[in-house]
Amino acid sequence: MRIRAELVDAFNGHTLWSDHYDRPYKNLFALQDDITQAVASALQAKLSEMTAGAAVVQSDRPRNANLEAYNAYLEGNFYYDRATAKALRQAIAAYRHAIKLDPKYAAAYARLSRAWMQLAKTGLSAGPSLLQSYVNARAASDTALALTYAGMGEKTGADQALQAFIAKHANDAAYQIADIYAYRKQPDEAFSWLNRAWRQHDSGITLLLYDPFLLHYKDDPRFTAFCKKVGLPVPG
Repeated sequence: MRIRAELVDAFNGHTLWSDHYDRPYKNLFALQDDITQAVASALQAKLSEMTAGAAVVQSDRPRNANLEAYNAYLEGNFYYDRATAKALRQAIAAYRHAIKLDPKYAAAYARLSRAWMQLAKTGLSAGPSLLQSYVNARAASDTALALTYAGMGEKTGADQALQAFIAKHANDAAYQIADIYAYRKQPDEAFSWLNRAWRQHDSGITLLLYDPFLLHYKDDPRFTAFCKKVGLPVPG
């Protein structure tokens, strides 16, 4: 594959620098990094403020480097930017496909939440459909948060990030904290925060029966007891 890169003066259209790169096409992400690294290094001589060898950090990539999931995510972004009700539904379908291919794709969950919120504002009238869009948005947002904080890599860093989040949001995000602990497979903490969410009247509890991380513990007697306490049906 041949990639041509140019640095153009936006005021007069003059080319300040250009080059081309020939690389074998094997892995899209590795290719992006390789080309970005090469371009950044070349531009170092032209742009003194650019850090030598710096590469663009692409935080929207799936952690497992699933190219099909990433393509579905980009397709979702394309439709999301069109902003019509029809396009937003297409975006939602694309993000869901990305998540199906990679269930731990935090960025896709985050964008899915935004798409549901935008659909609620753009293409729906008041009523059950509007409420369901907001419920779906909250569920996707909670999942994105859980994946982000639980999947940060090195355990000490993830623990520190979680404790920082708790220190800041203990009084307004108890359900999300329970969700994070459920994802981390720490059921004692998860149920403790779930009960705290109930005491704080956290609306996230309405999502409990749709929450894949907390539903993992549906056979735990504490889950059954909690459902009965808050008036939710006990999953079969």
